[in-house]
Formats: sequence, C-alpha cells, structure tokens
Amino acid sequence: MIKLNIMFSNAIVRKPGKSIIKGLTKANFGIPDYHKALDQYESYVYALSNCGLKVKELDADENFPDSIFVEDTALLTPHCAIITNTGAQSRRDEIVGIKKEIKKFYADIEEILSPGTVEAGDIMMVGNHFYIGLSNQFINFYLFYYVCIFAKTVTIIFPKTVTF
Repeated sequence: MIKLNIMFSNAIVRKPGKSIIKGLTKANFGIPDYHKALDQYESYVYALSNCGLKVKELDADENFPDSIFVEDTALLTPHCAIITNTGAQSRRDEIVGIKKEIKKFYADIEEILSPGTVEAGDIMMVGNHFYIGLSNQFINFYLFYYVCIFAKTVTIIFPKTVTF
C-alpha cells in the first residue's frame, strides 16, 4: 500500500451502469464501451484503496448515465461539502442520492441553488486554494455567490477573463 500525506480518508465512487452509452458528451470519441468502463472503474477503486482511502461504492444508477462522475455533484473540502447544481438539466436529480451519502461524512453542507450552476469537476483544490474553470456549465453572473461560499476558508483564483 502506498502511504501519502492526504487530507481525506474516504472516497465515494459509483459503479458505471449500462446506460453510460447514453451519457452526455461533446467529444467525438464514439459510444463508450461499458465493459472497458467497468475495468477502468475497478482499477480506479483499487488505486484509491491502495492509497489508504476507505472507498464507499455506490451501485450503478441506470436513470443517470453520467452518474459515474460523482465528482461533478459535490465539492468536498476539509471544512464543508458543497452540493452543486449541474448545468445539464438531465443531471440535476443526481444530487439527491449523493447528498444522502455526503450527510454521512459532513455536518456542514452548502448548496448551489438555481439558477446558478457549476460542476465540481470544473474546480480544483490545491492546498487552501480553489481554481475554478469557466465552462458552459458555469453561469458567470453567479460567480459572486460561489465566492461567498468558498471564501469561508479558502483563497479563490479565477482566470483573468472573469468580470463582475
């Protein structure tokens, strides 16, 4: 087992469902291979476990083809969890199930509310800094709202193109 100096001791993952072939994409990579996705998932879980994390595996959710990407639904920090509001309407109900799991680990849970949107997969935490990528899933008008949540304990760094 690899021992790393990590700030988290748990990971939440979701097994890919057969519906993964219906997931959202703008890339031209073709239809996902379900069996390859399962193999990659198993390798991912093994790697997380091998780093010393306790891995909570959620069952596949065929109702949400993209639900394997649990990192989009919640931003987990050492201080609080932030439940996101995804830009894709078809993914919005994914947060119901993930929120139940997050409550097992966090007492302080914040939420991004409509009409604001963000996917936590567009946010990278490095130390006590957050780097927020701007994408079509992120409505700039609500940037200030997110800053208010994140500013509890961190420094936020935005691309130079951000204006209020």
